[in-house]
Amino acid sequence: MDTSVNLIYAFRSITHLTVSREPIQRKLQSRFPWMLLGIAGSGHVHASAEGDAVTRLVPGSALVGAAGTASEGIILQPELSKGEWKLYWMEFLELRIHENTDVLASLSATSHMSTKGASWLPEGEIVVAAQADELAPLAERLYYAMHMQADHPQQSLIAHMLVQQMMVWWHGEGMRRNRSVEQPTTEQSVMSVAHYMEDHYGEPLTREQLARMAGVADAYFSILFKKMTGVQPSVYLERLRAHRAAELLLLGRENRGDLTEVALASGFRDSWYMSKRFKGVMGVGPSLFRTSFVPERIASLQYPYTHHLLALGVMPVAARFGQGMDAPSPDVRKETNGFPALLSIEGQRQLLSDSRPQLILTYDTEDKQARWRGVAPVIYIPWLGTDWRGHLRAISSLLLREQAAEALISRLDGIADEVRRQIGGRYAPGTTVSVFKLENNRCYLYGVRDVGCIFYEMLGFEPPAQIKNKLTGEPNLHSMEIPMRQMAECAGDVNVVILSPDSDQHSHLLQTNEHWRSFEVASSHRLIYLDYRDWLHYDPIYIEAQLKKIPDILGVSSF
Repeated sequence: MDTSVNLIYAFRSITHLTVSREPIQRKLQSRFPWMLLGIAGSGHVHASAEGDAVTRLVPGSALVGAAGTASEGIILQPELSKGEWKLYWMEFLELRIHENTDVLASLSATSHMSTKGASWLPEGEIVVAAQADELAPLAERLYYAMHMQADHPQQSLIAHMLVQQMMVWWHGEGMRRNRSVEQPTTEQSVMSVAHYMEDHYGEPLTREQLARMAGVADAYFSILFKKMTGVQPSVYLERLRAHRAAELLLLGRENRGDLTEVALASGFRDSWYMSKRFKGVMGVGPSLFRTSFVPERIASLQYPYTHHLLALGVMPVAARFGQGMDAPSPDVRKETNGFPALLSIEGQRQLLSDSRPQLILTYDTEDKQARWRGVAPVIYIPWLGTDWRGHLRAISSLLLREQAAEALISRLDGIADEVRRQIGGRYAPGTTVSVFKLENNRCYLYGVRDVGCIFYEMLGFEPPAQIKNKLTGEPNLHSMEIPMRQMAECAGDVNVVILSPDSDQHSHLLQTNEHWRSFEVASSHRLIYLDYRDWLHYDPIYIEAQLKKIPDILGVSSF
């Protein structure tokens, strides 16, 4: 009986990576087949298996490597001018299946089953896909399934099905598309011109120039552009400029001077011309817009900002929601279009367009902001540039709700004071709390974000020396990755360990890892285990709920 060996790929792990200034580069290692997928920002990937080859990875592009190609390490280096570089890092298992070729041949004659053996990815090879937008929704669904749906009875099946879809894409469309540059369709050329307008609205652009870029006749370009976007090119360009002017006006409410600077920065030739065009798009003149316009229809593209809006009493028309204890109430669901966990840029754009927002809030990078500006003004509020109070105050100033924001901050500080009073009898001033997160066999030591905010900022516990030193130069430090062997060195009087709900994986890790056992011995207090779905969040709604849970968690009377 003849047999053949076929390779299929199964899920092993998925990690959401953020590469920024600290550290300036990051090294990944794996002996398994792997994939890197760009989500936001950009940077360069140096894979030692490829000699001196360096690949630039941007949103929508991907790298996939055969087993062993990352065993010596892959270096990630962000382009700092592009903001945070966000990627998905996935590892796969190779499964070898020995099959009867006579049976396969019979099946293939009736079902088009391939009987060709071996892997589509040759040994030692790394393949680059410059156009891999289809992989992003699959990766986000995979991450969501593994980290947000741990109790789902078919979690493993869902994960493996998504991996197979990715591999089918690579085997077929991905390999075909990225081995040769295809001639874009006319529709694709027109959409490329629309994206060019979104990136270059400040420049003088004519219909003739844009039509030449699309490779079509002037008159036909306008017809096709309107068919695909709903408006003429001149109207779209005017909308982009008016929305950019609106962004500048909202961010500069305190300014009362001449509008010339805003006009020039938005692509208008002067303030008089901007005033006329601005009112046609926004319904009110720029001066009145700056001083008293309050957006009522708001879209939030990140769930922490969704929670900021809800905390201020504002119901968004479109929003992304997180997971855990923040499941939106029926009233919120009824009033708000929820963004699916993983949605392409074009899908987000369509949902936003259907929701008709007057303002879009995001902390995404500039390349994504440009894609949404044709729908409404886009306000970028840096996520790591300030703390939750800064986020809340920035949002409240856009909506003229500063008093409500200050009242909310004062109320949360009052709750924190009450919790301090309750726990003060058991935990003396100067008590050190170390917050660790274990994820995909990696360990992170938390700074002042997420649950670190609760212990350090709100309740006044001392962070370990390693975090205290980092905070001197990075006051909004999120976390830092440490080797597990350093956990004992970083142990505090109280040690909080954040785990993902994959209990089997962590149970095996904690039972077999010698560094973990050393850490347990070094811990002078009992270890506190928390579910990351309820604790790795950073907004007023979560902060209040977490503060009220602290007394029980620390073993004192409940709030």
